[in-house]
Amino acid sequence: MASPETQRLPPSHRSRGRARIYRALVILAALLLRAGPVIDAASAQTGPGLGGPQQGEVILNQDSDVHSLPTPEGKVVMTLAKGRTVVAFDTPRNTGWTQIAIGGRDIGYVPYDHLTSIYVVREVTSHAAVISTARWAAGRMIPISQIAAKPVSAKQVLGHKTRRIALAAGTGLGFVAMRGSEAMMMSESDANLLVPVSALLPIVGTYPNGARPGANFFLAKVGDYPTSSTAHAAWSQLVATFPEYQVFSPFVYPVITEAKELHVLAFGPLTRDQANNQCITLAQKLRDCWIVEATSY
Repeated sequence: MASPETQRLPPSHRSRGRARIYRALVILAALLLRAGPVIDAASAQTGPGLGGPQQGEVILNQDSDVHSLPTPEGKVVMTLAKGRTVVAFDTPRNTGWTQIAIGGRDIGYVPYDHLTSIYVVREVTSHAAVISTARWAAGRMIPISQIAAKPVSAKQVLGHKTRRIALAAGTGLGFVAMRGSEAMMMSESDANLLVPVSALLPIVGTYPNGARPGANFFLAKVGDYPTSSTAHAAWSQLVATFPEYQVFSPFVYPVITEAKELHVLAFGPLTRDQANNQCITLAQKLRDCWIVEATSY
């Protein structure tokens, strides 16, 4: 499991991380002014290539099997997740299949109606939490990295016995290990809790005590990585390639799936329209992008 510092955003030092996320929230308006023009929902809907076979940069509107031939009988060569950016460059006549590529390499065919213009408004694909510094800094064996997204009945393991413990929405939880499809967690008052992964919400950062943000903000997610260090390396590579992203704060935080812990790389903070605008810009650069909504607890 990542160390406490790699679960903080930004990750450098404890005090620096808290100060930076606070500053990022306070100067949200200034960041938006530097990030370029906003494409709102109405104008995004009028982008090219809607309603038919696509060409150029597109996104997948659902999880899609990629086939070796433009037929359902073609061998499935890979599966791509909803929201991935690909290049569409050929739709053979009398078929419903479009040939796509990633990174300049032809990878096969998907049904053309699985592809959507990059200018269509993106949906929020995941959520995250921001908590107070006091809750984060409270002494505990395992730092909290998740909260209960909703009221949940957790199963506490006590030797060979178990009992049910009700967790309120917003309860802070530290990750211990995976146990089948459930996560072994430690709450702020109880240990050895088995919690369904679907009930967990990752923590993306903290706000100073008494300064809870009054509104949600958004992040542009650019990838999932096996470790915090690989996520930070990916951010360094992104800003080296596209220096304009240096004005944003990177957010690296752990998410728990039914198989393992992953580390998300995102940047912000942004408004909803600005997050959509950034995803369009990244798609034009052939980069993946998903929108995350962050709520304070």
